[in-house]
Amino acid sequence: MSLSWLFLKGRRVVATSVAVMLSAVLVLSMLSVSEALEKSAEKRERASSEDILLTTAYLSNGIPGGHALSEEISSDSNVTVATPISLAIASALVGGEDLPLVGVGVIPGEIEKFMGEDGVLFISGQKMEISDFFEEKGDPYFAGGYKGRWTGEILLDEVLKGKYGLRKGSRIELSGPGGRMNFTVSGFFSTTLTGGGVVSYYVKGAFMVHLSELQALSGLALSPDNGTVVDRCWGILIKVSEKLREDNEAFESFASSLKARYPLYKVITLQERFKRLDEQYNLVKVYSFSISFISASVGLLFLLAIMYINVQQKGQLLRVLKAIGASNRDIFLEVYLSSLLILFVSFLSAILVSYFVAGYINDYFVSSTGIDVSYAILNTSVALKAFLIFAGLGAVLNLCPTFKAVRIKLEGVRAPPERW
Repeated sequence: MSLSWLFLKGRRVVATSVAVMLSAVLVLSMLSVSEALEKSAEKRERASSEDILLTTAYLSNGIPGGHALSEEISSDSNVTVATPISLAIASALVGGEDLPLVGVGVIPGEIEKFMGEDGVLFISGQKMEISDFFEEKGDPYFAGGYKGRWTGEILLDEVLKGKYGLRKGSRIELSGPGGRMNFTVSGFFSTTLTGGGVVSYYVKGAFMVHLSELQALSGLALSPDNGTVVDRCWGILIKVSEKLREDNEAFESFASSLKARYPLYKVITLQERFKRLDEQYNLVKVYSFSISFISASVGLLFLLAIMYINVQQKGQLLRVLKAIGASNRDIFLEVYLSSLLILFVSFLSAILVSYFVAGYINDYFVSSTGIDVSYAILNTSVALKAFLIFAGLGAVLNLCPTFKAVRIKLEGVRAPPERW
């Protein structure tokens, strides 16, 4: 007996399809964002400028003697260049507002060796696209124990430029634990440092200055007790020789020797960052799968309920079909394939809607952060994962109304015995 698709008629089917489609859109969106987060983080880690990062493990206030330590590491024959950097939070008076900003302190002339030809710098996976750079090289203020010449050069986040109309030559005042200090804008850069997540709730932009000047601003230059030079920094970026980079065994041996030489510091290699990344994103994957499973269940339970109602309301029609010779197999296929067809069509519609949702998410965050990265990725892998969730759940749940339809008995109607 051919299928009559009794369960694909009526407004209720349209409403059911929309409900299933919306739950599928939620699943696809969640998996797309999860995929984008993982791919973007992996891409940033692979593009990191440093081969090794030496940073604080047990010293919360930074590595002391950062300038001297970087020179010591640079003298190693396996090292091409090593440079200290610092990170700090400072407050800026911009457009009458007191804005919290995250600052990066670097040494011009050294940090360029970690930058690509396109002016892109990656520090511990964080991307900085620098359109203009400092006019003065080196770290002159560090000379003579932080008594040298103050350059006052500062590079600002593009977000601040657009929002407050800042330009080259604009004056800006920063304040931190070391006091209030004046700077002059030398250029601008875009960065993922403030591109989203928890950080963006606490800081409204980023800036970059000479290392010693950020140390002075953040109170990491001199000891607050006796005024002696402490020269604390957040970390040392290390770029090894090409020969060492190509020899994995020798590279690991060199990294181990650094760990032995500097037991109070943390030596982080690219391999260790990937391992840490995998551990972090295993939790993200579990979370996104759980939310996706719940979203899919909501839509499919709605489909399940509607199919139950349809079976109940069309019970007399099913009895007629049985009376004229329809087998249990015919009834099974009538109900089961109808529900699966609703699910399949709804899922295809959801892919189309999710494509535009992913595009909107990317456009919105790129325009608001100024960073051209993917915030949602809808690819074949994501669609397949979502389909497997829906197909698996749908195949099981839709058996319930199907067997209810099969078990409908003929009451007072003479008919051939039930058969499969």
